[in-house]
Amino acid sequence: MLESKINPRNLGVEIEAVVGYLGLGGNSEIQQSLSELFRHNGLTSNSRGYSHAAVTTDVCVETDSSLNFENCPFQGVRSASLEVKTRILNDAADAERVLTKALDIMRFVGCRVNTTTGMHCHASIPEALSDPRIIKSLYNLIHKYQFVLYGLCPPSRLTSTYCKPLPAASNPLRGCRTMRCFGRALAHLDRYYLVNFTHLWGDVPRVEFRLFASTLNATKCVNYVRLVCGLIDHACRRSVQAVAEPLPNNRKSLESMLVTCGFKVNTGIYSKVAPEMRETGRWLLARWFEFNGRQALKPKDGANSGTISFARESA
Repeated sequence: MLESKINPRNLGVEIEAVVGYLGLGGNSEIQQSLSELFRHNGLTSNSRGYSHAAVTTDVCVETDSSLNFENCPFQGVRSASLEVKTRILNDAADAERVLTKALDIMRFVGCRVNTTTGMHCHASIPEALSDPRIIKSLYNLIHKYQFVLYGLCPPSRLTSTYCKPLPAASNPLRGCRTMRCFGRALAHLDRYYLVNFTHLWGDVPRVEFRLFASTLNATKCVNYVRLVCGLIDHACRRSVQAVAEPLPNNRKSLESMLVTCGFKVNTGIYSKVAPEMRETGRWLLARWFEFNGRQALKPKDGANSGTISFARESA
């Protein structure tokens, strides 16, 4: 039997936020001030304009023109749009160390998240270089559980044009075995899907999970990172087969994902589950209840066992 645990892999996390401010400075001055706060509190940091260049410090404070300070009840409030990016992190534990400090500082100085802000998590998949079929396994896994994954997020993520659901085609990668074949099959997908596959053809293959709403809560952020790692690790360990249609967003489908991907013990696959995976599995269940309401795994006769609607908006 396999052991479900989080394997070390390179990660990168981006946190989008907005902040209202007083004074005559502009966005760049706010970025520099936040970067200085990071440096004064144990994180290496710098500030720059929006860029795809590598981050060489613990965090880098950029701006993002797609963000706005929505639903402000007052006139004349000046706001800055911020995107805090991490360096390449060594593993989930490294991510927890950096993100916990950064998010605590951002929350203290009054940063906010809303429906325009997102959290993006990049994760390397070097295994795909030796076995490209892992790409098919991961795609099939995300396609199967995509509406359950949206069920862990605010409703605005499902309707956002920046993290769209995967297309309806049930098995677009059938027959693919090489990186070139997978590249052709996925070429029509831009980066604005819940998972961005466009970086798979670099020197170090990686994917970007764009699904999550932004958060300044370190517990949420860390568990989202673990979820990403758990999904990728399962796709690398097991060959996930395509399904005709994604599973509906209900408790049965959620339990299927948690058990299948090793967040709960599965005597058929994962007889041993690491403590951090169990912890994240419990958190994911509570998070799903938050948006979809409590539902028994086996509803009573006559109870609605179909798709559960999203209950409310919360980052």
